[in-house]
Order: sequence, then C-alpha cells, then structure tokens
Amino acid sequence: MEPKNLIDFIGLGAQRCGTSWIYAQLYEHPQICMPRKEIHFFSKDENWQKGIGWYENIFKNCPKGKLRGEFSTSYLPSRIAAERIYQYYPKTKLITCLRNPVQRAFSAFKNDIMGGVLPKNKSFEKALSEDKDYIIRGFYFHQLKNYLSLFSREQILILIYEDSKKDPKEYIKKIYRFLGVDDSFLPSMLNKVINKGRTPQFVFIDEFIYRVASFLRIRGFHKLVWLGKKTGIPEFIRELNTQKKKTPELKESTRSALEKIFAKDVAELSKFLNRDLSEIWFNYKRYL
Repeated sequence: MEPKNLIDFIGLGAQRCGTSWIYAQLYEHPQICMPRKEIHFFSKDENWQKGIGWYENIFKNCPKGKLRGEFSTSYLPSRIAAERIYQYYPKTKLITCLRNPVQRAFSAFKNDIMGGVLPKNKSFEKALSEDKDYIIRGFYFHQLKNYLSLFSREQILILIYEDSKKDPKEYIKKIYRFLGVDDSFLPSMLNKVINKGRTPQFVFIDEFIYRVASFLRIRGFHKLVWLGKKTGIPEFIRELNTQKKKTPELKESTRSALEKIFAKDVAELSKFLNRDLSEIWFNYKRYL
C-alpha cells in the first residue's frame, strides 16, 4: 500500500538523550501534530508488517495544515529503519539528539532498573558485560552514516543534548526553525524535567502508569495523557515511589574504559560537525 500523506518529520533518537523533553515541546506547538511517541514502525518487524496504512492511520486525525511527526528512539541505530523511512518518505526531515555516550549508557542502565528490566542490585559493569546494546547505541556517527548515505545533509538536524541544559529556549527554537514553524512560541513544559532517571521503590507502580498511558495513546486519547502530564500528577506519584537511598554512581574506572571505546567515533563525529565534542563530553585525544 502506497503512503497517502506526507510525514513531515521523524525523530530518530538517540535513546536517553532528551527525546521525551523534545517531544513535549513539539507536541504543544499549535502548528505541529504528534499523536504518539515511540511508534517504532520502521524499526520493529512486528509493526512494519502491519503496513504503511496502519502507520499513517495514527495521524488521520491531524488537522489539515499541521506538520505531522513522531519520535522513536529505536530508529537511529537501525539501518533497516533508515532504508524503510527513505523508501516511503525520502523528503521528510529528520531530527536526532546526541548525548555523551558514556552518560547515555549509564542513564539507559538506570532506566532499565527503573522499568524492572534489570534487578535493582545489578551493577552497571555486569549489565555492560551481558548486554552490548548499552555500548552499541553510543556509536552515533556510525549510525548516522546510514541516514547520511540516503538523505541530504540539509534534511537532518543533529542536536547535542548538553546544549539543551545551557539554553533550553534557544535549543527548542532551533528545532522550530528547522521545521519551519513559528519559533516565537514558548511551550509551557520548556523548563520542566521529563522522564527523569530514578530508582523506584516498587517497579509495578511505574509500570502501571506507563501501561495506562500507552493504552490511552493507542486508543487515541493522547490529549488526555498530555493533560495528565501537565497537571504533574503522574510525576508526583513517581516521585513518591522513588527510593530515597543513594542512586548508583558511575565508577571513574568504568567511565575511562568506556571513553576509550567511544573515542574514535566521537572524533569522527566532531570532525563531521566541525565541533570538538571532547570539550563537552570527554578528552578523547589522550586515547588516540
């Protein structure tokens, strides 16, 4: 089935790099329609097999004239996702946000504990040895090549997560300008922390909140989910369910070892962006 409607932009990830916060700022914009986050259509075969009609049906209620888009963090590391997106939407705009790959891996680890994927007593080092995905997802430039080989450079906005912490207003304006919407709009969630990393006392409570929100989004009640997010009630419940004891800390020896692993990719990405990311992330030069 051929696509009937243009998807104006697609967020590629990376995972744990502020995509939930970006989604919140784009969702609020009056010229943008984002019914669901994390559709994972192009990267997960079980969704891809449902067909392009299933995918576009998610956007069927978007008002005429509004830009249509989504964010799925599984797209960036997936070569097949790049090929599938290009197959149907070769002119779409792409957005990716990149973070210190060491901190990204550690944040993903803590998020997996929060979601009950990993037991609370598992160490980061043990998790790294058992699941190489924590490291693989940090090779950003290697992953970006899959998209750069298909899409023009002008179609891809590459953001650095740490910039959003310094000046969130200018950061989101940059995205608005890239998409061609009014960049004077100030979203209400601009200065709020979204999808904060934490360790829950009872995993099932967090899982219940997540499943309810997902169920409502799939059924088309994404506005109700957004209203709940704006009230702060789900986040308040999560905060009450957060362990008060000290959260896991990243060991310096582990940080150093991971910096070595990511050094070459960071160097290549720095050269491509004409920006020395070592000043923001780590001093990779000592490893080359």
